[in-house]
Amino acid sequence: MKIGITGGLGLVGKALRGSLSGPVSLLVRRVPEEQLNSNEECIVGNFSDPVITDIFLSNISVLVHAATGVGPRSEFNDQFIRDDLVGTLNLAKAFFRKNPDGHFIYLSTSGGLYNLEDPSVKTEDSEIVPKSLYGAIKLIIEDSLEQICSNNGMVTIVRAAAIYGDSFKKNQDVGLIDKLLKSTLKESTNSLVPIFDKLESARDYLHVDDLAKAIKVLINRNSESRFEIYNVGTGKETSIDEVIKTINSLGEEKVRVEILPTPNNRTSLIVNSNKIFNDVGWKSEISLRDGILKMYQDLKNKDLV
Repeated sequence: MKIGITGGLGLVGKALRGSLSGPVSLLVRRVPEEQLNSNEECIVGNFSDPVITDIFLSNISVLVHAATGVGPRSEFNDQFIRDDLVGTLNLAKAFFRKNPDGHFIYLSTSGGLYNLEDPSVKTEDSEIVPKSLYGAIKLIIEDSLEQICSNNGMVTIVRAAAIYGDSFKKNQDVGLIDKLLKSTLKESTNSLVPIFDKLESARDYLHVDDLAKAIKVLINRNSESRFEIYNVGTGKETSIDEVIKTINSLGEEKVRVEILPTPNNRTSLIVNSNKIFNDVGWKSEISLRDGILKMYQDLKNKDLV
């Protein structure tokens, strides 16, 4: 079974690649700087380009779509609509044309869809309240994929919690934890890290290696249901203040933050992952402290600050 991954050089794709032993085909936007694994082949291009995807999709049984050009703070842009929305749906249609029995796994979001002002634990059936372009695009794609697979193959939607666990961009922070950790390792630690939120706001932080394990087991999920949505998280919430205290317990240099005014109330995200545990036996294994410690050590070794 050959597995295709879009976004194979990104946070999730990179972690997933390391857990797969069978043949893997990567679709990436740039030529990789690192050496590929022996089981991997690589095609450089955009997943919204039909010529490129026609080559990429040859002989692929499972496609993990982890690439995106839209983030939670993205502003409206025609390119986002063309690449992420239209490009994703065209990619899925082309995939099922080539492999009617294939399995399309889409990395969606939990924070962009669920109501963060509601402190309750979120299940797959919780109210959907997208409040950004990012969330709206994810929801449209989810609904459209359900229609696309009504007659062909399988679609699995992964609604991941707040992902952390690797830092591979020197001049770009990958989430709150990455930003805070880098601030402790810079030559000058006198600068304040701006926080546009309440210190008591909390998230369900999921290590990317745990997410990769979840995707790996979902690749082989039961095919009786063509379309399934799975929350993937730890079921535990951690406030920004608790994250800062955890990082400050690791070394001599401390995080210094500036809390900027925000009209928003405290927000919270905890996802219930009982469904994925019941269906395929997955549950998170990496504690937040252990995950942050590993990331801290990796950052020092990679000299990314």
